[in-house]
Amino acid sequence: MQPAPPASCAPSSARPPTAAASTAACRLGGHGTEEEEAAAISALVAGADPDTALANAAALFRCLRASRLAAEDLAGSGLKGPSATPSAVVATTAEALAAKTEPAKIGEVTCFLSHSWRDEEEAPGEKYQAFARWAREQEEATGKEVTLWLDKACIDQNNIDQSLACLPIFLSGCQTLLIVAGPTYCSRLWCVMEIFTFLRMGGETERIELKLIANPGQNQAAAKRELAAQLGTFNASKAQCYKQEDRQRLLAVIEAGFGDFDEFNKGVREVFKLRLKLTEGRNHVLGKNETK
Repeated sequence: MQPAPPASCAPSSARPPTAAASTAACRLGGHGTEEEEAAAISALVAGADPDTALANAAALFRCLRASRLAAEDLAGSGLKGPSATPSAVVATTAEALAAKTEPAKIGEVTCFLSHSWRDEEEAPGEKYQAFARWAREQEEATGKEVTLWLDKACIDQNNIDQSLACLPIFLSGCQTLLIVAGPTYCSRLWCVMEIFTFLRMGGETERIELKLIANPGQNQAAAKRELAAQLGTFNASKAQCYKQEDRQRLLAVIEAGFGDFDEFNKGVREVFKLRLKLTEGRNHVLGKNETK
């Protein structure tokens, strides 16, 4: 899917843009590198200067080795600030997990983990299991340990706003967009923005991995079929976030990047369809191998 060029230098439904955001809107879709496209999105989302956003992202970019991630780390967000998803689950604090991270270079982190913290309430423990299986498969295939960008671990808790402004560039700095989706994934607007950023910066569909999770007490096949059907009717305009003003701003950015929501929705549904088909094919091959 090719995103439509913005009709103007600012989304029509957005608040009056800053000078930096107006410049970024004109640059968006200018066929720059993935990092440059991501920086233009950062400017639209946060009103930051694209060049400043690139420099900040390079300085703040961190990763976590798969071997250092534990199940309790994904049991709750541990995040602070107005954009954090509230959670009643007691889990590893963001500060404790951040202490396990290390500096990283743009382009060298294995995956960006896209997920909804609220899925932990719907499918407790399944997100970690899905990631751990994927990380093992990757290590077996490449001989290298997986590294990941995880919001809870890699957002600077002392500078949340600046880190969020760099989020699109952090995504561009990862080799794979790993989506672990449960029942609430499509309803969370920040998750939608991650998909938007990946598509808008020109990321290849082959670099997206999609894993579905469901409550372990449910029939897994039936629950995942239901979730796949939900992904097939994806609608960005129905997604929510903690602050209403954030919602209006983020939706306006999506509208500016694709011309309208229909084009974006069609593109995301197609991505979900293609990646689900690939996952089913892999599972079929694995099943045949296990019976030999």
